[in-house]
Amino acid sequence: MGGRSRFPRRRWLPAGDAKFRLGVAALLLWATGPAQTPVPGGGFPEGQSPIQELLLHFDPDLAGKMYPTVRDLLRALPDAVQIRFAVESAMQISSVRLWLHDLGLGQRLRVVVAGRPLTPWARDRMVAIAGPSANVFLSPPQNRVPSDRWGDVLAARALAELTHREHACVGLAFEGGNVLFTRDRVLFTRSLLVANQDEADRRPKQQKGAEVLQRIRDLFGREPLPLGATYEPPHEHLDMFLTVVDDRTVILGAPQLAETFLIDLAKQGLDSTLLPDFDRWTVQAQRAQIPAYEEIKAELEKAGFRVLRIPILHGEDGMLTWNNALVEKRGSERRAYVPVYGVPYLDELALETYEKAGYKPFPIDVSRIAHLGGTVRCLTNVTAWGRASTSVTAPVIPSEKAAHRE
Repeated sequence: MGGRSRFPRRRWLPAGDAKFRLGVAALLLWATGPAQTPVPGGGFPEGQSPIQELLLHFDPDLAGKMYPTVRDLLRALPDAVQIRFAVESAMQISSVRLWLHDLGLGQRLRVVVAGRPLTPWARDRMVAIAGPSANVFLSPPQNRVPSDRWGDVLAARALAELTHREHACVGLAFEGGNVLFTRDRVLFTRSLLVANQDEADRRPKQQKGAEVLQRIRDLFGREPLPLGATYEPPHEHLDMFLTVVDDRTVILGAPQLAETFLIDLAKQGLDSTLLPDFDRWTVQAQRAQIPAYEEIKAELEKAGFRVLRIPILHGEDGMLTWNNALVEKRGSERRAYVPVYGVPYLDELALETYEKAGYKPFPIDVSRIAHLGGTVRCLTNVTAWGRASTSVTAPVIPSEKAAHRE
């Protein structure tokens, strides 16, 4: 997707290196696969099923900063959840085990080798259709992924091969954070439509947009709901400011709540030193975003959703989001793994919002990675769900068959 990269560019082998050239050739050959792999009715049971397997990426350069977040998350997750880390090479396996030694994961920990450097964002390069009866990993077209993110796509493919599941590189350009699902809808901002329209195509935008909507409908097997008709979306990733609670309830960020907080700080003679220092947090920045949020709220309500509100704090460049949570349902208990930043009032207000939505919130410390541009949901990808209380329709399996069993 377009926009500023959330992750600093990694060092690569020089272009003259023979292994590098062979690797690039293999990736380009793989990228010429099927243009579209429809998966009508595919399972996306987030918030409706228990997490069975969770994928994270290991980046040794960020291990120290990520540790508090990973620690809190893995301690909060039930013992039944299998944890899997993608690593660049087999040499990093011992590093991961040592890194997580104090957490006592034991038999829960599994590793998959990608063969290329990874970003920490396990969510971005894969949408996992991970219902109880089928598992398919979808990745965007290889030629739409920056070269410093190829390892993320290869991690998805390696995991599919290792676990005898399916992987398909599809024709729709997307990132995992761009889309959210209910049982019958796929939600996204209109920036996804723009990103998938050929600028060289001289046909009317409306006609091109209709074709992209149909591709989304065919791929995900749900009715598309584009959000943000006129205003620039608050973020290119929908999951940074919207959380699906259930089929008819969502939690949407509310910069008004952060605006009130900032005004109260000023009235008490306090300043923004109480907030993370990687950005400037101003009342004006919140007010500038309010119209976009209110437009999306109206669109969601028109589509039949109940909309709850949660704090969200915009800076001049970044944001603090409490929407970027991981949610599940285990039996009768709904659980939310919620990012917190060490800003007591806003953290507590956010946790209370999840409680009002019927969830038991688990605070996850993301204060050391907030400046990177993503938190709990961005760092994780659910690659297997348990069975929900209601059935989830299995997708049509792509033709590409995985070659190996775990």
